[in-house]
Amino acid sequence: MPLLIKPLLLSALLCLSLSARADWQPLDIVEWTPAFSESAQRKTISYKALDKADKAWKICVSIPNLKDSYWLAVNYALVDQAKRLGLSMRIDEAGGYNNLAVQRQQIKECMDSGADGLIVSGISNGLNDLVAHYTKQGNPVIDLINSISAAEKTAR
Repeated sequence: MPLLIKPLLLSALLCLSLSARADWQPLDIVEWTPAFSESAQRKTISYKALDKADKAWKICVSIPNLKDSYWLAVNYALVDQAKRLGLSMRIDEAGGYNNLAVQRQQIKECMDSGADGLIVSGISNGLNDLVAHYTKQGNPVIDLINSISAAEKTAR
């Protein structure tokens, strides 16, 4: 098995097992203050997921592709958690890492449909202007997995 495949499969299995189990909570996580700063103060806090969302939020999700088991596992976990929380979610996949224009268009179309927030695994930092635009409108933008450099992102 190639060196990179093994960690990806383990990550996918972890996503699947955590989404299927309720006993993973609470989870100790590291909080950075201020967020996204290498010089931030760090402290460990206990995180417990919501049982249900307080309203039926409409969420847009944008990922690079659904061509491999890693992104299929991410997709599964997103769908599973949206169902559990009672969220409405649209997932778009750009068809590959060379399709920035497609990802940008999908995000615009989804957000323009009245979405409350965006979860994005960016193809590149070519999404930073969109992240800034949507956060200025009051929409949370969550950076998922690929780490975009937009300073305006709400969470990572």
